[in-house]
Amino acid sequence: MSGDEEALVFFIDSYKKLVFHVAGKLIEDSDDLEDACQEIFIKIYENLGSFKHGCKLSTWIAKISYNHACNLLKKRKKTVSFSKMNFGEKEEIFLDEKSLQNSHKESSLNRQREECNQLVEKCLERLHPVQREIISLYHTENFSYEEISYALSMPLGTVKNYLFRARKNLKDMVLRTQEAANEAC
Repeated sequence: MSGDEEALVFFIDSYKKLVFHVAGKLIEDSDDLEDACQEIFIKIYENLGSFKHGCKLSTWIAKISYNHACNLLKKRKKTVSFSKMNFGEKEEIFLDEKSLQNSHKESSLNRQREECNQLVEKCLERLHPVQREIISLYHTENFSYEEISYALSMPLGTVKNYLFRARKNLKDMVLRTQEAANEAC
């Protein structure tokens, strides 16, 4: 393998998670997502010379990924959906005497965490697609407001406003859903 090929493989390995994550928030079908990600990397490769060093490379790649996914959805007239977001880290439990004694408590806590994560995911699916994308970039990818603004081609104030509204809407939906579940019991 030549040096250029090795560099390209390294580049793709370094950014494939970001590309899949950003595009995957908009494209539900796994085959469509895989095809779109390949197209995104081709587009990145072809336009690498136009990258301006005023922003981070990851922000520029996220912008290309987001725009490509949006364009693909417009062409195919598919509705935007939210793929699963990982809320919270999975913990390994090592079994010793103390953990065996606490296993029932931990099992109950894990079950509650999982139920909470599922509730948040369901509520996220009901958010406006742009709000979902901004929450994802901010909380999952750890993008700054400025990076999100650049990636989504939105004014900084709009990004802040959408993130604020998305959090408020998400909180309201979760609380309403919990109240409805409690009333049903």
